[in-house]
Amino acid sequence: MQVIFLAYALGHLGLFVASVVRLLGSRTLSSIPLILVTAGLVYDNVMIALGSAVGAGEQLQNLSVPRYFMHAGSTPLLVLSALGLVRRSGAGWSRGSVISAIAAVVVVALIAFGFWSDMLNLELELSTDDGLVTYSNVNSVPVAPIAVIVLIVAAGVVIWRHGGGPWLLLGALAQVAATVTGDMLAFAGNLGELALLAGFVATDWRIRQPARP
Repeated sequence: MQVIFLAYALGHLGLFVASVVRLLGSRTLSSIPLILVTAGLVYDNVMIALGSAVGAGEQLQNLSVPRYFMHAGSTPLLVLSALGLVRRSGAGWSRGSVISAIAAVVVVALIAFGFWSDMLNLELELSTDDGLVTYSNVNSVPVAPIAVIVLIVAAGVVIWRHGGGPWLLLGALAQVAATVTGDMLAFAGNLGELALLAGFVATDWRIRQPARP
């Protein structure tokens, strides 16, 4: 099982590099959230894979805290990345100041809620399922992840209809499916994250028009 999560880490590392190259080449600001989230998920998957080697205890607990910090602080930024891709796909209505204001309010609210759930109320509990040694937050309330994925699905539909390809939508739907099966398959949730970010990066590369993201 540890090998699977190391493979996920390598996959996210590849997506991180692709996003950095895209940002440097085209200066598309919508690539920035992808860089932050993929970097965080490299760390996330490495810690899951190496948890049994580190062993249960205070050291692994301390190393686990950045995982939740990353999820709370960076995952909602994917809403901005999705909006940038929608704009670059040619959806004129998405360029209005009202849409920008709504997106900013939603992202700030989701980050605030995520910090309340996954940082202020962080209570780590040891898990040893499937040979993995990890610490999970027993007080986590997944409002922010659910809201983010719903908005990304909607963005994926818009982008597909404007000729930007189905990759973001397919990645988001894969994340939904992985979440549903996550209780049965320990690796499913992280596989869904990899599919989602791959959909983002593929769409980021496909939509070449670097208009205002």
